[in-house]
Amino acid sequence: MKKIFVFLLALSLFLGGCSTDKNNTSTENTDTDTVTEAEMTTKETEKVETVYYVRRYAEPKEEELRLDIFEYKDLDAARLYVDDPYNAALGYAVYDEEGNFVYGKYSEFVTKLLGEAKHVADFMKMKQYAYGDAKTNPGVTYERFLGGSQLREKIVSCDRFVGWALYNLGYKDQPTNSGLFVWNNGSVHDMNTYLEGKGFEKIENARGLQAGDIVFVIPATSSSGKTYPAHVFLCAGKSSDGKFYRYDAGSQNRIRCENVPNFGADYSAYNTSGQPFNETITSFMHAYRYVDNVSELPST
Repeated sequence: MKKIFVFLLALSLFLGGCSTDKNNTSTENTDTDTVTEAEMTTKETEKVETVYYVRRYAEPKEEELRLDIFEYKDLDAARLYVDDPYNAALGYAVYDEEGNFVYGKYSEFVTKLLGEAKHVADFMKMKQYAYGDAKTNPGVTYERFLGGSQLREKIVSCDRFVGWALYNLGYKDQPTNSGLFVWNNGSVHDMNTYLEGKGFEKIENARGLQAGDIVFVIPATSSSGKTYPAHVFLCAGKSSDGKFYRYDAGSQNRIRCENVPNFGADYSAYNTSGQPFNETITSFMHAYRYVDNVSELPST
């Protein structure tokens, strides 16, 4: 009897030990596999780095007019560059690797408009445009030039410049002959009427001016007694010294960033950098502002 009891006890201990060892082994293997997968997932994630590009939405076909493109792995650093008022006035924004707009100091539309204004201003300066009454819409002339035609007419003015920047953004339903005028008493050439028809908001307080606003200044009186604006330019935002950046083709010296007597004030200080100018705004009348989800945005 004693021998049988010892045998059963030994058998019980043996079977219990096997069961415990098996369970422990299974638990240890499961824990090891889980940790390894987690480590591998972390390593794979660390290999994928997001790259951001600080640039204009599109660079011009003229290589000499292209601005630098900067790469960032740190989104905050990219945003800091774009938040600089002057960089934002040039049309810089943050884009991802697929070309999607990620961040801008201003809205995507305003950023695009400022980029086009910089491009057009630099093109006028490079090609030595003259101030005057263009017979063909300069936006149309430039489009034909890109298509291979000779650049025959190199004439622009304050209103044709603003219309040209808008034309490049897709607002191509402007008159081909001459283009848009700063004022033309409600005709198809009248820029005020054109912008209102596109849903732009009229701004009548100079203190509320923002980047992207199309600003009308200098009251004049028509032969019929109507008061109208004699000049227009594009506001590119407030500068760090409290003035405003602006794109303006109101004189030949502005267009060419030079100082020639009888062709306007001295703008030779901008000969290297080109526009925008950094100035105060006086003789304000009103402005027009693009409104997201309201204004008619053409496809670009």
